[in-house]
Amino acid sequence: MNSEKRYMVEWFPPEDENDFLVNVRIYSQWNEEHFDRMVSAANDLLHDFAKMDVISEKWDGAFADSIRMLINLLRHPGFLAENEFGMTQEEYKTFIDQRINILADLEKRYWEVKQHK
Repeated sequence: MNSEKRYMVEWFPPEDENDFLVNVRIYSQWNEEHFDRMVSAANDLLHDFAKMDVISEKWDGAFADSIRMLINLLRHPGFLAENEFGMTQEEYKTFIDQRINILADLEKRYWEVKQHK
């Protein structure tokens, strides 16, 4: 599977129950394994983008805007209010902040790669 298709499958799966963004937004559920797969797919895509002459503008929304939306969902107080990991609110906030930093780095790298085209 090429990196573009893998990215789309991980970030926008066809079934809602497998959709990380839906589970965060609707159910305030975190799935670390799925998050890791999403980050891996995004890193692979960025690697391939670096080799391309041009990056289609469609990726501005599918990549950068999706990351920004996820970051905003993760910062919402309702999402941070409870967790399934038995962490205190402060521990969970630190845990999520670390993931937000990973996402922010992906978004930054996307714009850097695109700027050099």
